[in-house]
Amino acid sequence: MILDKNQEKAPGFRQQIKPPLWTLNFIILCLSSVAVHSTFNMLNITLPIYIETFGGTGIAGLHLATLTIGAVIIRPVAGWALDTYGRPLVYLSGLLPG
Repeated sequence: MILDKNQEKAPGFRQQIKPPLWTLNFIILCLSSVAVHSTFNMLNITLPIYIETFGGTGIAGLHLATLTIGAVIIRPVAGWALDTYGRPLVYLSGLLPG
């Protein structure tokens, strides 16, 4: 049997070098995702109490629904802006006061 230079000695066996999963970038990404998730969930718990404390009516759930729908709608727009205008400009524009 004649083997090509690109073939392995054992047929059907491919030796692949897999990059390590637990790199510093992956760990930072995981920690930032947990922080964003925790912040959003803590806001969902405390926002109705905050609204009712400062004179809001009993429809604090409507405010939460508006916040959630707004977050879902803005994500594709934010992705488009990140790709079009670049990440630094969009991130810095998020720091501007509303």
